[in-house]
Amino acid sequence: MSDVRDEFHHNVMKTLDKFSPETSVLAGYGLITSSEMCKRYTLLNLHPALPGGPTGTWKQVIDKLIQQRSSTHGVMVHLATEHLDQGPVLSYTSFPIAGGSFDPLWSSEADKATSGNGSQRIEESELFKGIRIAGIRRERPLLVETLKALASGRIKIIGHQVQDTQGNQIQGICLNSEVEIALTNNFPTDVSDAEII
Repeated sequence: MSDVRDEFHHNVMKTLDKFSPETSVLAGYGLITSSEMCKRYTLLNLHPALPGGPTGTWKQVIDKLIQQRSSTHGVMVHLATEHLDQGPVLSYTSFPIAGGSFDPLWSSEADKATSGNGSQRIEESELFKGIRIAGIRRERPLLVETLKALASGRIKIIGHQVQDTQGNQIQGICLNSEVEIALTNNFPTDVSDAEII
């Protein structure tokens, strides 16, 4: 399988080389990129967790959040590296998954979701779906605001490191305000059923 993936990524790189991209976005790419791709290009990846949070697929991340009874969740944009979901962070946004409309979901669904049939049961819960939808709604605005921050020089990528305007290495910028403003200004955040499951 690794040979097939390497051959596929070799063909992707041949295509990308025709355009000499300064930065590429892997949103929706859906594959783990090869080591060579990560080294050759500046690749931005969306990950459905806060910096230092769970790694893995979005299903695994949400499952861990529920198991840990987390009160906060988030989404980050990071550089894709050979180390899955652990590249330098450019930006992130966080949001509560406790309180407000989440409280009834925790009280009515979490106990059911965590008893009996494990992960499959958790994924079927309204709590799981609510967390997923809240994250998806923020992914596109976060990506747009991150690209704006890069274009304006607010953050820079130098040698696969993320830096601020003074050239200091940083651990990403929080874009909560920008993302929430985008959401209140009717940023297109429709969530399809396909994205939830």
